[in-house]
Amino acid sequence: MKIFHINNLFLEQPKKFGDITIYQIGVLQSTDKTVFDTHSHGNFFEFTAIIEGTAEISANGTPLSLSENDIFLSYPFDSHKIISFSDELKYYFMAFDTTNEQFLFNLDKITQQYSAIENRKFKNTNIFSYLAQAVCETTEKDIFSDEYCTALFLGIIIELLRQFNSQKNSLRLPNKHEAFAYSVMNYINTHVYSMKSLTELSKIFGYEYSHISKIFSKTTKQSLAHYYHIQRLVVARSLLSKGTSVNEVAQILNYSSVYSFSNTFKKQYGLSPLNYKKTFPNPLSLPENANISEKQSIK
Repeated sequence: MKIFHINNLFLEQPKKFGDITIYQIGVLQSTDKTVFDTHSHGNFFEFTAIIEGTAEISANGTPLSLSENDIFLSYPFDSHKIISFSDELKYYFMAFDTTNEQFLFNLDKITQQYSAIENRKFKNTNIFSYLAQAVCETTEKDIFSDEYCTALFLGIIIELLRQFNSQKNSLRLPNKHEAFAYSVMNYINTHVYSMKSLTELSKIFGYEYSHISKIFSKTTKQSLAHYYHIQRLVVARSLLSKGTSVNEVAQILNYSSVYSFSNTFKKQYGLSPLNYKKTFPNPLSLPENANISEKQSIK
């Protein structure tokens, strides 16, 4: 696998451009068929904009085909994966959020109204142009680069909000089960530290657990238990990579014992938590659903 990768990564110290915060921006090009394995987002949105080639992108396990000039919008806390279908794939990416209340209100409406993965794919030549310029400006700074980037990122967000507003009559609204499943996902993602059992969802959502589980599985094509299992391990990887001890991680994530956590972790990733701390100091360096022998590069 040959990869050309410009990755301006600001996850540890996000960069502010006016009301917009950038966590990551860059361009990636692969020169053979490649899997960029599953990884989970934090509390930010992300663009994937295909410049050349074809690919399959997935959000929370649901796949969607993308081709040249397609843009895909990932939501906060999505699980994200890309599979190249062509010998050459090139795409821009940008992870962001905002403190602008009007933008936040409209972005929240987008996540609620367009939860289905097929409704998150669109084309917009202005966003492509702004992304290309923003990648250059954040990579090679010039005079007034910060001011120029602020204008570019503002243009990107406004184009995004206009794009979805213009499509509101042609894109269907999510049905009640899709909206409910998204709410359950969001709750798990944001309460993974405090949850002790999935049965707590009954009290939160006012339904029997079996009913919640049935709707979730039918809608997302994965079990509720599996989704929770993966989210806990994603957080575990991040904590381990930041130096948290194996014992502390097991306690923080409410595993019944250190043995239970270690056994679960090793079964998922093919190595113990302790060996993971030594081998993979970067929390994104090991694919979420793969054994160590299948390790791939991801953005």
